[in-house]
Amino acid sequence: MRATILCFVLTLLATGCSREPGGVTVAEAPRFYIAPGDASSTSITLEAGWAVNPTQEIAVLHMQLSDSKAAEFREFTKRHVNQRVEFVAAGKRVCQPVIRREITNGQIGMPFGVAYEAREVADSLKKK
Repeated sequence: MRATILCFVLTLLATGCSREPGGVTVAEAPRFYIAPGDASSTSITLEAGWAVNPTQEIAVLHMQLSDSKAAEFREFTKRHVNQRVEFVAAGKRVCQPVIRREITNGQIGMPFGVAYEAREVADSLKKK
């Protein structure tokens, strides 16, 4: 619950206060949708060193996209280099990274405040 509230507050701050180059807010960011069956594999790790708090461990959902979804992701990232985008996985808004380069390998890492949230999304992506 605490992590959910923190995520909500951070989202409100990012949406209401931050503008990326080009004037796009998080609410207007291009979205990439990942549905059940789009990931060929998923795993979750605990990692430190992510931007919000570099010393705190967070759960990271790693996924390998299917070949067709990886091709779609490659084109998406190519079109949106240096833009903030939003990833929606299994109907849940997950994260809003800035794409720094075209991603050609079909691999995505999504940070979560707690492991059970990452597991819920991973499990929902396995359902077809």
